Order: sequence, then C-alpha cells, then structure tokens
Amino acid sequence: PALWEALKPVVIFPRLSELSRLIFVEPEMLDEESFIKNLFQSLPINPEVKVVGLDPSEDEIESALALAKSGPTVFFCYDAHLSARTGKLLKKLQEICQCLAVILLRNPYDEDRVGKKTVCIKAYGFRAVQIQAAVECLRGIMTEKKESCSC
Repeated sequence: PALWEALKPVVIFPRLSELSRLIFVEPEMLDEESFIKNLFQSLPINPEVKVVGLDPSEDEIESALALAKSGPTVFFCYDAHLSARTGKLLKKLQEICQCLAVILLRNPYDEDRVGKKTVCIKAYGFRAVQIQAAVECLRGIMTEKKESCSC
C-alpha cells in the first residue's frame, strides 16, 4: 500500500463512547482516537484521526470533510440510514475523496448508499474484534491495489 504509506490517511470514526451510557463499550474503545491509532499501527500507518458524534454536528461534518480532502480516507460509518447527518457525511465524502474506504459498522443497511467506486467493508458490528477484522480486510484490499488508490 505505497500510496497509503506515503500520504497520511484520514480516519473518521464515530464517538462510540456515547453509547457507554446505554450499553457495554469495551474499555479500550472509550478513547476512540487512541484505539484507532493503535489499530492502524499494524499496517503500519499513522493516520490523522477525526472522531465525530454518532449523529455528527454540522461543525464535525465540515471539519471531517476538510481533513478528508488531504488524502486517502477511511470512514467508519455508523447507521447512515438512521442519521441524516451521518448520511450527509457519507455522501459528501464520496463526492470529494479520490480514495475512500467505508467500513459499515453495526449492520449492512447502509451498503446501498455506498457508490461503486468506494471500497466498502461490512463489519456487522462495532466490537473491537469486528473493527480489527475490518481493518485487516482493508489491509488486504489496499495490498492488492498496489498500482494506485483509485478505489
């Protein structure tokens, strides 16, 4: 994944700690930025991480989009079919990103919102092992696309 190593990719990840009031969220995931940075070290990639709300604010969307313009982007999508603002973020990312991978968390219902030029990985949940498996899958996809990252 030469392009991914050469550029500092952006990872946009939902603030899953918001759920901890309602359900169990693994302790290592309560600090989302550290969790993602540690996970991507295995690639080895040191991404710029942007954590956004489960229903991101307009400011969070704009900030995430500004970062995404800088290079390859991975968007961990949490329920775009239920959150209009997450849906907006997904749509806008696909419009501006030259290289975008979307990892669908929780369920695959958002797959129909992901365009054919976008790499799409279904995690079927948001537990640490499911996210780790999705990142390993992403590593395999990016390794196969050695010539470029025109997903």
